[in-house]
Amino acid sequence: MNRLRLATLMLAAGALWLGMAAVSSAEEAPDARAEGNPEAAATARVDTEIARVWQRDLVTPAGPAGDEEFLRRVYLDVTGAPPTLEETLAFLNDTQEGKRDRLIDALVADPRFGRHLADLWVPLLLGRAQKQKYGADHILAIWMAREINAGRGFDALVYDMISARGKLSENLAVAYWVGKDEQRTPDFAGLVSRHFTGVQIQCAQCHKHPYEEMTMADFAGVAGFFNGLRIRRDGNQEPQDPETADERVKAARRPSEAELAKLPEKRRAELEERLKYSSPKHLYGEAVKLEDTTLLRATYAKWVIAPENRQTRRYLANRFWSFIFGQGLQNPVDDFNSFNHPTHPELLEYLADELLASRFDLRRFYRVILKSRTYQLSSRGGSRKDAKAPEAWHYASYPVRQLTPEQFFGALLGLTTDPGSLREARKRFELQFERLRAEAKRAAEEEAKRKSDEPKADAPGMERQEEGKKDETKDEKKEAKKAAKEELKKVKKYDLAALDRYEAIFREMPDGWFMRRTLCQGYASRSSDDEMTEADAFTLTIDQALQVMNGTLTSRLSENKKGQPLYDILKAGTTPDARAESLYLRVLCRKPSATESARVLNYVAEAMKGGSKLDKAWEDVLFALLMTTEFATNH
Repeated sequence: MNRLRLATLMLAAGALWLGMAAVSSAEEAPDARAEGNPEAAATARVDTEIARVWQRDLVTPAGPAGDEEFLRRVYLDVTGAPPTLEETLAFLNDTQEGKRDRLIDALVADPRFGRHLADLWVPLLLGRAQKQKYGADHILAIWMAREINAGRGFDALVYDMISARGKLSENLAVAYWVGKDEQRTPDFAGLVSRHFTGVQIQCAQCHKHPYEEMTMADFAGVAGFFNGLRIRRDGNQEPQDPETADERVKAARRPSEAELAKLPEKRRAELEERLKYSSPKHLYGEAVKLEDTTLLRATYAKWVIAPENRQTRRYLANRFWSFIFGQGLQNPVDDFNSFNHPTHPELLEYLADELLASRFDLRRFYRVILKSRTYQLSSRGGSRKDAKAPEAWHYASYPVRQLTPEQFFGALLGLTTDPGSLREARKRFELQFERLRAEAKRAAEEEAKRKSDEPKADAPGMERQEEGKKDETKDEKKEAKKAAKEELKKVKKYDLAALDRYEAIFREMPDGWFMRRTLCQGYASRSSDDEMTEADAFTLTIDQALQVMNGTLTSRLSENKKGQPLYDILKAGTTPDARAESLYLRVLCRKPSATESARVLNYVAEAMKGGSKLDKAWEDVLFALLMTTEFATNH
């Protein structure tokens, strides 16, 4: 068995898919369907704007993608995982016109759509999971998926996250705040601006912005909206249920230097920060005066999503475009500035206005883009008259992109038909709820026993103890009270109502989605640098590649055991050609070329001549397919 040798062969063969752009189902051009259909008209406008740049730069686009190429691509971009074998065969065997449009409509209406978008947003908003507290990353993902799938406009989600108040278990949008490492007013201001408007104001925190007309006063004005935000935690409570609150911000006289010097260092720093950020003002806008300063965050959130605030919808249109194509119409996606210009300015403005007109309907936005000719081009081809290759921003072919960690593990998990392994991981997680209930029960029993063992007030000797307390000095009583308070801190409290709410929240997460996100937590921490920098993208560092190649999941999937891909294929007793075809359809969502099929069959025959068993030879083939670039990319 030489998996490394076979993997090398398959990697070379895997490049063949790049040339397989033959179209088996040509779709009608979007502009021919646009009359009387606003959504189709929007799709046509997308293609018109892209084609205008092709004409300007003398670019010839690639041909349309074939059904196999399109199928895997659209599933990855909409659901976060490739299609199952059944889904693949159903689409490829469909001979009716318009099947691509029908598939797109079905996928954006599927619950997996919201989950995939949540998987894309949560790392941007909170970072990767090993930094998270209180399960905030999972909780925010659950909430975002729920709201998106319910059809709420994304502007409403933005408002809810920025203004979120209350306990995490009662208001899931609070996860946006409690999962962060940064907990200071200026940190909040910089992150919220970047996350939801794509404008990076943090450079103006300590000095004038180096290349924008943005001053420290401008930054302080935005930060003023978060001056009263407090994140409260009770570390002595189980389960922990952090909450956000907005304290009233009082206009205060600035103390003298002598008065400041008398304050403890922490208190002095807090006071100076509060004074510095006490005058809320919209960026390049008007100062805000509120009698009820607890509404400052809500006021800022309302401004962010206001129709007159074009920047927010320009940024969101750009961000969602980048989810589909791997790059924005303006890049970096979250850094709109005077020196950073879009490649297709008219298209960006049009998509921004489309978002507003549709009330930030993400299903519509995705349908408009996915049904375009631009999206459905092959990933192979495209040329320029000057013999130079088109730039990626020409969108002359679909970009080949590495899968996100969530997509990659979704692709792996989608191959198994054994739900037992998925449920096993979920059960281990749920044991913590059972453990807390058992702890709470024991604590209640111990407290009841302690109280029953306490001497009664009229018991002998109690009078003398009470008299002794009366003789304590004022300082002694103060110390005793302090000591009692410290002892109370050591006693755990249990909030079973919060525990019930958390259980209900996590029940919304299907086993497969939970497992995919859990695997990504470990993946993200696999980094080859000395400081253990987390990996947000599928960069395949040496550590990460070894984790994939030698990981338990990959090894289990390639075994000939019930619930794994090979089991059903070999059990069916079909011909070697049929086995190869079935394996390719399951793993790569396409049939093998004649060259690939011959290479696989030759390898199996040679392995068996060398003493390998039939199932072991096919296990090698499956393992090699899992190691191909084709499997690890979206194309």
